[in-house]
Amino acid sequence: MKFKNSCCVGKKVALALIILAGLLWGTSGIFVTYLSAYNFTSIQLTATRVGISTVILLLYSLVFDRACFKVRWRDLPLFILLGASLFFSCFLYYTSMVKTSVSTAVTLLNMHPVFVTAVSGFVFKEKLTPVKIVAIVAVVTGGCLVSGVIGGLKFDLVGILFGILSAVSYASYVLLCKYYNRKNIPSSSANLYSFLFMAIIAVSLCDPVSYADKAVTNALPVIPILTGLAICTFVVPFVLNGIVIKTLDAGTVSSLSVMEPLSATIYSVILFSEEIGTAQLIGIVLILGAAVALGFSETKAENKGENTP
Repeated sequence: MKFKNSCCVGKKVALALIILAGLLWGTSGIFVTYLSAYNFTSIQLTATRVGISTVILLLYSLVFDRACFKVRWRDLPLFILLGASLFFSCFLYYTSMVKTSVSTAVTLLNMHPVFVTAVSGFVFKEKLTPVKIVAIVAVVTGGCLVSGVIGGLKFDLVGILFGILSAVSYASYVLLCKYYNRKNIPSSSANLYSFLFMAIIAVSLCDPVSYADKAVTNALPVIPILTGLAICTFVVPFVLNGIVIKTLDAGTVSSLSVMEPLSATIYSVILFSEEIGTAQLIGIVLILGAAVALGFSETKAENKGENTP
């Protein structure tokens, strides 16, 4: 989504804002952990986040960008796929958090760049550079360390699988974004309709009666926490990202994206006393390092004109 009325800010301010965005994105585990104690399901948490966010996005679009509502009928299936991939990514991510740990789930989600790189080589004919090969090896190794395949850590197998599938789902979303960019579909329209369809899917599956009963029965503190889940983990970070996008290059933004998983891990250790073994710590470093390297590699390729915008 592009913010037409956003002004450019200084580089130091932009760096501070993107770091703040990462710190806020990383709070997902805090909200999920507290709300799970009130028996909210992963689908209900997904519906909360996307429902509130979609309402805000619709209001913003009505006021500042009405043109984004105009789309071609033939593009609607793509928007539905975008919404579905986002829904499954969020649902699987939250489920993985509950079944394993915050640090494990967020690290597994950040494996998505390697899936994007692997598929892009076949679908978009993007070059498989040495950096990408090393990154793939690092992510696979890191995934084995984080999941306990290497190092003997014990975690819920279903939770690990869901964490990996959340990365696959998000990678699907990124690949679909690459596709609509090549088809010159406005990103504002794609964002609006993908979130709208995601909201429809999530709300229709969340058992609204049960959801309302849980929210009303424990109105305080549940309703403020539900609202915070959407505002802190999506709306505010999304706005901050839109503000700084004109100031920072993509490589810098990509490198600072590690603030989300790092902050989520720190929160989980401090607030929930999660234990992180040496093997898991090495795995986290490998995966996040590979994600940053792939981000810089992608930016360099685009600057050289190797990828079609």
